[in-house]
Amino acid sequence: MIYYTGDIHGDIRRILKWLDQIRQQNVSNAVLILLGDAGLNYYLDERDMKQKERLQRKINELKEEKIFVQILFVRGNHEARPSKLDTYKEKLVYDGLAYVEEKYPDLIFLKDGECYTIEGKRFLVIGGGYSKDFFERVLRGYGYWYDEQLSDEEFQKIAEKTAKMTEDTYVLSHMLPIKWSPDENDYETDKQAKRTEVWLQKIADIFGEHLLRWYAGHYHMTCAGERYEIVYNEIKKLE
Repeated sequence: MIYYTGDIHGDIRRILKWLDQIRQQNVSNAVLILLGDAGLNYYLDERDMKQKERLQRKINELKEEKIFVQILFVRGNHEARPSKLDTYKEKLVYDGLAYVEEKYPDLIFLKDGECYTIEGKRFLVIGGGYSKDFFERVLRGYGYWYDEQLSDEEFQKIAEKTAKMTEDTYVLSHMLPIKWSPDENDYETDKQAKRTEVWLQKIADIFGEHLLRWYAGHYHMTCAGERYEIVYNEIKKLE
């Protein structure tokens, strides 16, 4: 079974509760997709490690009961790129490359622009986004990374890849294409803040009818349209 949820910003209580529910429901295999801002690569110290250890320990306990769970993370805009961290190694999972730490083999960070096949469904991952709070974070010495958004070159490669795709595909991202964004009306006043959403719109337009549904987090709300969904606190099953 595939489940998905939104931002947790380092607070793993929602995930731990869900893992307990999986045990109670006698689910034998489950994948949880977190749509950015897990916050597990935010402090880059023992605080992150503590949360990862708690999650992996709970998953290991379930394995002993023949319940197999993996958590897949889309990169958000409040966390470092795993590709820049020495503890992560590239690994082939679900027919695509992802980033995994040896100590936490079931906490898998998906790679931007990569496609994955999970339970027969095809997913394209496009992580990252713009941080409206970047000035405050820099001023206060909080975690901030200049490459939280994908570069134009990275987006262009994903767009070119999308143009060659012929399979019906789900998209997993942190932000949404601008036509679906709750902040769409802000575009004229803050175009830099909208750069990611504008690129995502170009990619959505390229997909056309091959786009099955687009899932995102980021906006700290839950709502849906005909072809997209934003999720926050809920953990939902992908039908």
